[in-house]
Amino acid sequence: MFTIILNLLIVSLLIICLSGCYITGPDGDTFFIETDKPSYAPDEMLTVTFTNRSGYRYLLINSGCDALENKPLPDLHYERKDNDEWVDAGGPVCPEVLRPPVELHPSRTYSVTFTAYVSAMEFVPGTYRLRFYFSDRDGTPLPPEDQRFSNEFRIE
Repeated sequence: MFTIILNLLIVSLLIICLSGCYITGPDGDTFFIETDKPSYAPDEMLTVTFTNRSGYRYLLINSGCDALENKPLPDLHYERKDNDEWVDAGGPVCPEVLRPPVELHPSRTYSVTFTAYVSAMEFVPGTYRLRFYFSDRDGTPLPPEDQRFSNEFRIE
């Protein structure tokens, strides 16, 4: 009898978790964006990884540029920390036509590698983060506003 009750309890917990429990990332987020290192030289390669544990599919907009391995470079902007405020530091300028968005499926990761500083604006050493842009076409949900940024990193 005890074994039956224990099995029912385990199955109930699994059903509850499958419907609403997600492994979380930094700060409890279920969708997060991280760079592979805390600092870079401007011409060094940077890898950014999108981890989606949210249960939703997100659409990451492409810039029209190519990154390494023929992957599209996501539409991004650099933000530089200036006196404890984030200021726009530009982004890539790509002459190509925009491509379809990258689908970031639940329970998956997506990584892309590119030169650490690909902005059209003049480089200034400092602390940066990357802001990414997402599409809500066809009613696709957007990640929460505070989860559309990478972690902070240095470019020196």
